[in-house]
Amino acid sequence: MLLLLDLVAGTALASTPATFDTAPEDLPAFTEEMAARDPLTAEARCRSFVTALYHRLRTHGANPAWDPSEGQAEALDWVMEAYFTLPPASAGVRAARAASGDMIRAYLDSFGPAALASALPDDPLYKNDKQVCDGVLGLSAD
Repeated sequence: MLLLLDLVAGTALASTPATFDTAPEDLPAFTEEMAARDPLTAEARCRSFVTALYHRLRTHGANPAWDPSEGQAEALDWVMEAYFTLPPASAGVRAARAASGDMIRAYLDSFGPAALASALPDDPLYKNDKQVCDGVLGLSAD
């Protein structure tokens, strides 16, 4: 009988859903004032933002049902150019990322499922951080 209870308890634990380390609400607000006060940390965060968007676009591209010719990701065209044209991070930016933590996963969690690329430009987090990162990374406006 004890063995049966252990098996049932073990099955219950094995079927418990996984949790993530960083919840979306843990992503701190990002303002232009914060970027001006600590430019290295701001650049590290903006690089995480661009990298998260790049990974999201790659996820869309891997979906056989997603057709980029339908204009679903036109608002995110800038991401591919930005991702591949950014110069390598300086030692100061790498140190800032190590100190503050890489935020790629937090961004991906905050943006939610990658079901629709066209919905992302309406996300308040995307709008805010895109505006701040345009200035920090010297990206052109859309």
